[in-house]
Amino acid sequence: MKKKFNGILLVWAVLLMLSPTIAHSQVILKRQVLGATGGSYTDAAIRIAGTVAQPSAVGTLSGATFMLRQGFQQPSKTNQDVDPCGLAPSFTVEESDNGVCGTSYAFTYTGVIQSGLSFVWNFGENSVPATSTEQDPGYVTYNTTGFKQVTVTVTFGQCSASYSQAINVTQTGYNGAITATDINCFGENDAHASVEVFGGTPPYEYIWSDGATTAQINNIGVATYTVTVNDALGCDQVSSITLNNPDAVVIAPANIIQPTQGQSNGAISVDIA
Repeated sequence: MKKKFNGILLVWAVLLMLSPTIAHSQVILKRQVLGATGGSYTDAAIRIAGTVAQPSAVGTLSGATFMLRQGFQQPSKTNQDVDPCGLAPSFTVEESDNGVCGTSYAFTYTGVIQSGLSFVWNFGENSVPATSTEQDPGYVTYNTTGFKQVTVTVTFGQCSASYSQAINVTQTGYNGAITATDINCFGENDAHASVEVFGGTPPYEYIWSDGATTAQINNIGVATYTVTVNDALGCDQVSSITLNNPDAVVIAPANIIQPTQGQSNGAISVDIA
């Protein structure tokens, strides 16, 4: 029994010299000691919080055999480290096979729900749309196949946490993405909007909420504009965009200094914001 005790102490001293970070790692020491009369002690173990790699050294010590697992690592971060407010973001994804119209994906947020949460989704490479601020984005397509990394970031006050999941896109989808210019001056109708179609089968038919039937509409002002794009196979896709006014120019009341009688020393000034 004394031999077992001394063997463990000596190997423990060797471990301390091998790794200054051993206090943050896990070491498993297995041995089998054969006594003079043939008795044995097996599977003695030393454990410290953390993780280890596969065995990298085997040898003998004072008649005992030992196996040292090296490759020490720092402990991984806990949920409290990366999500101190306990938001616990997560989501599920549903794939819809739309036949000749391609494949689309719907995402449902399944993390903690509470008032005041904001969401930012990033759907990965070649997605339409590329991002969303909805809680449950309902229609996302991809222009290329392969694995896509989807990430949702949830913010509540000063707290923020993210969750990512890879999805395997096996078929592209049919979608339209609207872009628009800004309105230059308050109350003006000087913006334009256009839709770019991904997937589907041309030719395409465009039907805008203002009655236009072209891919681009011009001279538009504050409103929400919706376009339905139909392809040659009867697939349709609806996209929308909202235009807002810029801040109006505000002129503060004039500051007037009356001139002295018979003099030209008066002044008028205005503040423009």
